[in-house]
Amino acid sequence: MDAKQITIKRMERPSRKDLNGELDAFCNSIGIPTDSQSVAKEIFKEILEKESKRKEGGIRSITISRKIHVTRGGAVYHLNKLMETGLIVRRGREYELRAQNLEETVEEMENDMLRMFRMIKKMAAEIDDEMGFE
Repeated sequence: MDAKQITIKRMERPSRKDLNGELDAFCNSIGIPTDSQSVAKEIFKEILEKESKRKEGGIRSITISRKIHVTRGGAVYHLNKLMETGLIVRRGREYELRAQNLEETVEEMENDMLRMFRMIKKMAAEIDDEMGFE
């Protein structure tokens, strides 16, 4: 199984509904920084924009680095961090959302977490048994 690190934070939704506010709240809730210097959020936005246009394929790291004015190495670093969360995947030389859209991507992440919790629960039961807990 691929190692994933998913952070979940309780966040208040913005009182005013706007795309940037919703995106900030979403990113904050899963541990992606949203300050004005957040490269990860800008990369995630680029991937979402590419996906929303329904063009074939994903987006390459060099394209991202040029669009948001970071080094390719910096872009790859943040792309790898986004892959660790389970939000995006790499297919060949391109990066894209894990599923068809963001909602389905979150559902797949939820399923990952449920599988992991089942495994942890089984380990806990075995530890309890060995330690003599009832």
